[in-house]
Amino acid sequence: MSNEIVDEELYKRARQRFKDKMDFYQHFIIYAVVNGILALAWAFSDVDHPWFIWVLAPWGIGLLFHFLMVFIFSGKTGGKKRQVEGEKRVDKKKGFYRHLGLYLLVNIILIIIWARTGAESDPVPWFVYPLGGWGFFILWNFLEVYILVEETGWQKRQIEKEVEKLKRAGR
Repeated sequence: MSNEIVDEELYKRARQRFKDKMDFYQHFIIYAVVNGILALAWAFSDVDHPWFIWVLAPWGIGLLFHFLMVFIFSGKTGGKKRQVEGEKRVDKKKGFYRHLGLYLLVNIILIIIWARTGAESDPVPWFVYPLGGWGFFILWNFLEVYILVEETGWQKRQIEKEVEKLKRAGR
């Protein structure tokens, strides 16, 4: 195997590791912002039951699994199969639609919970906070998948750092 092929494979792996890490960090920030807003909305409402935990807990479990897959088990599965660029684009689009579907499902459930708890008299229904906050990130996800497809200079530098880590680790 030539050096060129080895370097190309390292760049592919580094690019994937960088993307996985950025996806996790984005997920974590979204989790913190949305759940922080929900907790604040609850704190300033007249509702006694801490309803925001119905979002915080299950989403936190999902976030924990995301963390484990990115930082603990990332290199232990033998690596992902090689994909041609077209398949990667399809996977990104599928990911966006899964994210959109989850957004719609969770927000429908939150609206139902809001309606069943008798909080209709609130001046601002609390479900608008996750609806709007998460909606912003849905929009960002859409832009990443369909509009912002080129790597930036910062991303390229981070990928270079990942390549160096992989070389030092002997992978």
